[in-house]
Amino acid sequence: MKSKFEISCTMFILTITVFVISSCGGTKLFDIDKTSENLRLSETQRDVVEVKTKEIKKIAEDYETEKEKLKSDFKGARNRVWSGGSGGRRRSGDGIRSPLQQKIIAFYQKRPERQKQIDALIGEIKEILNEDQLDAFTDIKLPVLEMPNLDKGSGMRGGGRRRGGGGFGGF
Repeated sequence: MKSKFEISCTMFILTITVFVISSCGGTKLFDIDKTSENLRLSETQRDVVEVKTKEIKKIAEDYETEKEKLKSDFKGARNRVWSGGSGGRRRSGDGIRSPLQQKIIAFYQKRPERQKQIDALIGEIKEILNEDQLDAFTDIKLPVLEMPNLDKGSGMRGGGRRRGGGGFGGF
């Protein structure tokens, strides 16, 4: 189990990562000053966009935190298997999934709902924009909930298996 210090460090790193990513190239929705300037928002519009953007950012950060935790859990389980410990098989003979598999499935099932929430908030932002602002809005980089990196190094994929559909037990 991670200590509070490790969890705090992880959260700090994730927050910094979000800020670094949002500062790279083009105008990102999370950069309210640039977004406001590029869209030429009125004060009232800016207030609405700022509130919606904060909600979107919260959803995205929660998703990223959960994704990193899941990757860490998966990597830990994989390391236990490789070191001869009990990481558990992908699925027991009776078809019951391990707790980690259940977490992975739940994570993947929640993603579309979270993306739908973000899309709805973006729709609410678009509703308050005029035609010129909507045209400029197409240049704004919007957040997308990326799926976990499924390469060997991430600890999220077994790699080199001869059967199964890849990823998480073929599902």
